[in-house]
Amino acid sequence: MRAQADYVIGSDVRGRKQAESEENTEPSAVFHEQEGDTGSIVLDELLKEALRTGASSIHIEETGIRFRICGRLRKVKELRNVQASGIIQKIKQLAYIDISEKQYVPESSFVYNAGKLLHIRVSCMRALYASGSAESVVLHLFDQSCIPFSLGQLGMDGLQVQKLSVMCRENSGLILIGGTACSGKSTTAAALLLHIQHENSNRKKIVNLENPPEYILPGIIQIQSGGNEKWCSPETLYHVLRQYPDVIMAGDITDGERAAAAVHAAAAGCLVLAVLNSAGTAEAVMRMLAFGISPAVLAVVLKGIVIQQIVYREEHAVLLADVAAVRDKFQETIINSYTAEDLNNCFSHCTNVVSQVSKSIKRLASPVYTGLRESADTEKICV
Repeated sequence: MRAQADYVIGSDVRGRKQAESEENTEPSAVFHEQEGDTGSIVLDELLKEALRTGASSIHIEETGIRFRICGRLRKVKELRNVQASGIIQKIKQLAYIDISEKQYVPESSFVYNAGKLLHIRVSCMRALYASGSAESVVLHLFDQSCIPFSLGQLGMDGLQVQKLSVMCRENSGLILIGGTACSGKSTTAAALLLHIQHENSNRKKIVNLENPPEYILPGIIQIQSGGNEKWCSPETLYHVLRQYPDVIMAGDITDGERAAAAVHAAAAGCLVLAVLNSAGTAEAVMRMLAFGISPAVLAVVLKGIVIQQIVYREEHAVLLADVAAVRDKFQETIINSYTAEDLNNCFSHCTNVVSQVSKSIKRLASPVYTGLRESADTEKICV
């Protein structure tokens, strides 16, 4: 599921490979550094090691490199300033980033081919360290072979999938996908787009406005603006609506302009999916109102909210989700004075917390002595 989108579900697509063996490995044991290594060689080693260990991101900070594996950062390599500079310069070349620009660098991306395509999103910024200022670079890794093809693969249960399917059959409206940072929101959005495409036998025109896109989705039109253009500005949205799409993925809502563009598209007759940093359904509604969206308009276009969180247990990543559909009393509540509890009661909630906890306990429970035989089947333990 962003980052992020490193769901470990089903057959444990990411993160399981050899993460445990790397946890206590010294940096010198991970990479065998040789004198005269160039930025290209070290970067190639980093990406191969990240693939091998199932890392979801690479963090290049001052004189060290860390991998995020199963939600935790682990230091894997010490660097000298000259080495760090060479690696960062190579990354910028691959991502077509202006090497001379160091203070503010817009996000970019490139593709790494190591037998399978690895989509890499690059984030650079200037940071202050004890030794002085230096660039902080983060590479977010998205394995294109790990695209989720069903909502069930993400860890949602049958009732949640059914509820989301009903929402996705709407011809227009807004579906918000909320959660904290790195909770897999973009992965859920990708799975929803593929679900809509499959349910309609590819008869709907789907446009993805993420910038940059997290996944390259087959059969879906993905638009990425370049430079400092705003991906979901009114001008961009006007051109997209002239394509007569049925479904629009509006990307990440971070300000009033983007919120207004997403709501405008939903009101114009499109089904719009959008990502929003929020810890709950009430918070998601209040953030949209804080962005300047009219309560009456939001009440009309909003169809549902998905709030999710990734919980890491050893090498497993578990998705906890709440699929909340709007009830009839939402419109009456939102235009009057209300509390967070009032807003939460305006949604019918469907969570998978109990089922996920039950699965974890069944997997971790020791055999139970019954007196009739040595052990009982742990799958039959009631939680």
